[in-house]
Amino acid sequence: MNTRQIVKSILLAASLAATPFAQASDLAEVYQKALQNDPQIREAEALRLAALEAKPQALATLLPQVTGDASYNTTEPSGSSSFVSLVPDASTPDPDDLKPVIGSRDSSADSETTRWALELRQSVFRWQNWVALKRADSQVAQAEADYAAAQQELILRTAQRYFDTLAARDTLDAALAAQEAISRQLEQSEKRFEVGLIAITDVQEARAARDTANAAVILGKRTLATQQERLRELTGETFAELKGPGDDLPLLGPNPANEDDWVKLAMEQNLSLISSRLAADISRSNISSENGGHLPTLDLVLTRSSYDTKATRDLDGIPGVSGNADSDGDDKQVLLQFTVPIYSG
Repeated sequence: MNTRQIVKSILLAASLAATPFAQASDLAEVYQKALQNDPQIREAEALRLAALEAKPQALATLLPQVTGDASYNTTEPSGSSSFVSLVPDASTPDPDDLKPVIGSRDSSADSETTRWALELRQSVFRWQNWVALKRADSQVAQAEADYAAAQQELILRTAQRYFDTLAARDTLDAALAAQEAISRQLEQSEKRFEVGLIAITDVQEARAARDTANAAVILGKRTLATQQERLRELTGETFAELKGPGDDLPLLGPNPANEDDWVKLAMEQNLSLISSRLAADISRSNISSENGGHLPTLDLVLTRSSYDTKATRDLDGIPGVSGNADSDGDDKQVLLQFTVPIYSG
């Protein structure tokens, strides 16, 4: 029997055992309010929902990763350069005589380059990714166990405070009844004292008993208010009346009646133990993931890139150098990338 079935069985039995009372709330109704408003169970639910995301996050590492980038670049460089040339010396008749001449040349260029690239990377083998997927299953199972344990703990707290409130109400009713009876006894004692049947000490004793009864009523009201406030802390609501257990409430013995059987059952189904075992599995997975850092990885990489450059150059009108210098190109690559870690401090 799982936790939800246990919860339904307990609440159903409590509802059937409750005595009918107009506008009174039973244990099942109070528990439903606590399930919606108790801060501890809401925290457990939030932690459970957060832990459930571990599985899709682990699966995401096994899916292809697609990245893209694009760029646009424009440049307008300009400048001048000096150079030395050897030319025939006109002052001498020998044509082989040369003299150096210093000259300069201006240059300028304009270019615009547009580039884009896409990369698809599919992990073929990464030990850490497969360990993370296995670890995610344990994390989800642990979150479910912790939430079920929080539900069980909420049932205990709700039932404890519910019946504490009923007990405080019964104690107050008994104190009120005792106060009324002692007050009548005091009236009788005063009348008997007036006719001389008893001594004044008997009257004083009756008055002391009444004061004690009054103090018990005050204490009972304070206790009831405290228990109602503790119940409101769980549910967020104040209940005017609560149903008490009926006269036909069955009191069944433990089944099985063997103590060892209960110990064995607790070892197998106790949610805190289950959560601890799963935590140990998660820790072992973390160790395995860290050890996987020594293993090689294998990735399939597909890339596609393209560029287009429009450029003009001017170098003092030198033919073959000045003019347009446009260029473009496309590149496609399919890689099977094998990486071996050799050393990492």
